[in-house]
Amino acid sequence: MNWLDSWGETLTGLFLLLGLIVSLLVDAAIVSYITIFLAGISVGRLYHIRKHRLGFPFFLITFGFLVGYLIGGVVNRRGSWFIILILFFIGTWLGEYIMHRKFCK
Repeated sequence: MNWLDSWGETLTGLFLLLGLIVSLLVDAAIVSYITIFLAGISVGRLYHIRKHRLGFPFFLITFGFLVGYLIGGVVNRRGSWFIILILFFIGTWLGEYIMHRKFCK
């Protein structure tokens, strides 16, 4: 197996672990919500910057992080999985909107 051929899947696994670890380290639901909201803003910003050069690996890596974060949130019982999903997608939209309106570069 060549790592260069499957870099998207490798990074997806690493980001899944990263999301799981970050979620397990969070002590309070409000901190979990803020963390996932900020992660969503970062994803939205990256989406806007690379909009025309995005490929499937970007979405796969993002999905891996989100799934890892959700698993950690359910195991840790810090917040609702539904609120985590909603805040992530609102953050993603907001990050893209901020970049689209040129509020920051």
